[in-house]
Amino acid sequence: MRIPKYFLYMNNNGLIIYLRVGINFIFSCILINYVSAQDFNIKILDSFKIKSDQIYLDHLNQLYVIQSQDHLILKFDDQFQIKKESSSSFYAEPLFMSVVDPMKIILFIPSFSNVQILNSDLTLLSDEYYQEFNSESAITHYSNQSLCYFANGKITLKNTIDNRLLESENIYYNRSKELKLTEIKSNGKDIYLLIPGVGLWHFNEFLKLEHFINDSTIEHIDLYENKLFIAKQEQIEILNLNLKSPLQKIKFSFPILSFSVNKNYLLLADKNKIFRYKIF
Repeated sequence: MRIPKYFLYMNNNGLIIYLRVGINFIFSCILINYVSAQDFNIKILDSFKIKSDQIYLDHLNQLYVIQSQDHLILKFDDQFQIKKESSSSFYAEPLFMSVVDPMKIILFIPSFSNVQILNSDLTLLSDEYYQEFNSESAITHYSNQSLCYFANGKITLKNTIDNRLLESENIYYNRSKELKLTEIKSNGKDIYLLIPGVGLWHFNEFLKLEHFINDSTIEHIDLYENKLFIAKQEQIEILNLNLKSPLQKIKFSFPILSFSVNKNYLLLADKNKIFRYKIF
């Protein structure tokens, strides 16, 4: 059947997209996968057979892979060649990383309430115990001189120079029976807190609550510039920072165990592979 004024694109993973020329609307007549979009387009570049529990992508297109079963953190260059690796018995535990600053990588080990800072070679620079942290805590970069973390039911900004603290009001929620890693992301102004099984909070720079999404299906989040990305099973949703209705929904044919995004790429991981998509 001839489809006039439409561009057909099929990727290697079964993502089939029909784009009507001149209109910013993408849809699929295949139920397996679809994209509804305004200004965010992706194209599959490649995929790599790499086992991973979590993946992180920095602004230099370097990839960090946590392999808990093998007690490893692997660092790859933009060609997916291994540059560095680090091994520790601690890495068998659930981990959270922040690679906003590739020269000072945050590694948080919830089981031990330890926050480590690694350099670009994954060498340990510092190791600090946070008494107030527990298995539901999370931490990330906020600015060059500040950290942002969730602990004891509060968001806290900590100045790393003079240790000044700014705290939010208490966050009350019913704990999920299925404990997954809490995630926190910030662009140096807005702060987003995900407690899987509960929902997503948005705080402003003064730690005042702006929005809350009561959605227990959100599994992971990532933040880049003026867009927030959320993962739900086989789907990525893209929202403005005010958390209004999704700008886009991109559905894939596999469960998304972890993902990460920067200005160039969207990376998705299932149990045995990492898929790299080019962003246009």
